[in-house]
This record gives sequence, C-alpha cells and structure tokens, in this order.
Amino acid sequence: MNKDDIRKNILKERSLLSESQRREFNQAIYQRLINSDLYQKSKIIFAFASFGSEVDTWTILDHAMHEGKRVYLPRVEGKIMNFYELKDIQSLEPSKFGILEPKTEEANRYLVETDPNQIKVMIMPGLAFDTKGNRIGYGAGYYDKYLNSFPKDHFIKAAIAYDFQIFDYLVSDPYDIPVDIIITPSKYLPIK
Repeated sequence: MNKDDIRKNILKERSLLSESQRREFNQAIYQRLINSDLYQKSKIIFAFASFGSEVDTWTILDHAMHEGKRVYLPRVEGKIMNFYELKDIQSLEPSKFGILEPKTEEANRYLVETDPNQIKVMIMPGLAFDTKGNRIGYGAGYYDKYLNSFPKDHFIKAAIAYDFQIFDYLVSDPYDIPVDIIITPSKYLPIK
C-alpha cells in the first residue's frame, strides 16, 4: 500500500469507531501518557488540538495546564507552522480547516528553550506509525519542516494513536522525522 492508500484506510477505520470505543481508547491513552515518567518529568508539552476522529488531546491539554506545565499548540501560518503558548482554551480560534489554533495576539510564540536540560515533549498527530517510529501524517509536512529547524534531540517526539494505526513497517522518505515513543491504548512503545 502506498501512503495515500494507508491514509484513506486509517481515516475510514477511525471513523467507524463507536463513541464508546473512542472514549475507552482515549481514556487508556490518556492514562498511559500522564502516568509515564516522560510526562511526569516534563515541564513543557507541545501538542495539537484534536479534530474529527483523532485521538482526543483535550483531556491531556487540560491535565497539563492544571499541573502547571507550559503547553504549546501549533498554528499554520502560510507554508509553515509555529507553536504558541496556550494560556486558556477559550483563546483558540478555528483555522481555515476548522482546527482550533492559538490567536497570535494573545500568545507567545515558541522560539528556543534556554535550559537545554528541560524535557520538551512533542505529542504528534499522525495517521500511521511503525515500530521503528516512522510516521505517515496528513501529507502537508508541517511537522517535518518544523522539527528540522531544531537539533534532533530538542524534543522527545511522542505519537498517540489507536492500536490499528501501528504497522510493522512503513516506507519513509529521508525528510520524514520519526517519533521516539508511541502510545496506544495497549502499549507504551519506546523506539530503540
């Protein structure tokens, strides 16, 4: 299967989940993430505003903010993406695609963390992942472009996904940036 076929199949499979299955899977992913050492030790969380049939990030965002972590969400600006600090969920606005994004006039853009020892977790969206950390996103390459502007180990890149989104092997391109950890309802999988 090529990337487009995988995207179509995963989108279809995600849309077929019942509300009760989605709630159960999302709760398991949430618990697995927030109870991990990685999350517990991090003070800065980069995430995304879940949309449509994606794994729910709203409980994660809410928990991180209540824990006093700094939370950043992406905003697409032309052909690039930047992350802005989230102070209040009410300060988000819909993009042209309907995805909620920070309002730039109300948020600070992330530049570079001055403390290199600060753990920065990037919770990444995607449609498919493999056990080597390769990722198939939605096709625009925003995350690959953004991450390529930082040193390789600047972020710990974590994928949250349903179990059926995990494959044994995916073909990746040289510019594709793999994730470091995959979290599903049944697994916490560090990539070696």
